[in-house]
Amino acid sequence: MNQILTEMDGVGARKNVICIGATNRPDMIDPAVCRPGRLDQLVYIPVPDRASRVKIFQSCMRKSPLAEDVNIERMADETEGFSGADLNEICQRACKLAIREEIRQWTDWAQEQADPKNPSSPFVSKINQISARHFEEAFKFARRSVTDKDVRKYEVFRQKMLAAASGANDKIGGGSDDKGDNAGAGVDLEAIANMGGTPAPKAAAAEEEDLYA
Repeated sequence: MNQILTEMDGVGARKNVICIGATNRPDMIDPAVCRPGRLDQLVYIPVPDRASRVKIFQSCMRKSPLAEDVNIERMADETEGFSGADLNEICQRACKLAIREEIRQWTDWAQEQADPKNPSSPFVSKINQISARHFEEAFKFARRSVTDKDVRKYEVFRQKMLAAASGANDKIGGGSDDKGDNAGAGVDLEAIANMGGTPAPKAAAAEEEDLYA
């Protein structure tokens, strides 16, 4: 951990270097890593919704020939709660099933030949596309890597981020004496919660913009 912090502090003078980290255990993040100047912006990315799952399926299969009976919209409906990695696993398994089916066809063809090195008829593959049956077989092995318990845990952590942002908003926007409906109205709490950070002073914001000048 000390080595990581040292390396992160060392790239502060380099304006074209950005450090990005990812974790599925936000509750175990060392607070020292999240201090300003380090990984000071936390972005919560939930499991993909239906529209995102459609895009993920399309992205994973963009270079693979799909049969007309493959319905990506229906597959997106059947994968509620699946992560992007889970969806990618389904696509990869469907591709492997199609390849194995073609290998079996070639093996049967070779056994029918008296001399496979000098076949009497050429081998013609009947598997030119990945069909719905390959995906149906792949779905039998599909599993969710993110359970409902994990999702609830992430949501609780997100609410803590929102609560922390709300406390900072009261100090910055509303003040201790302003307890009306407009207390802290100058800060977008939802945007802060999604980022996991707190509003920065104008001077700090100007300095941040200068990093990309």
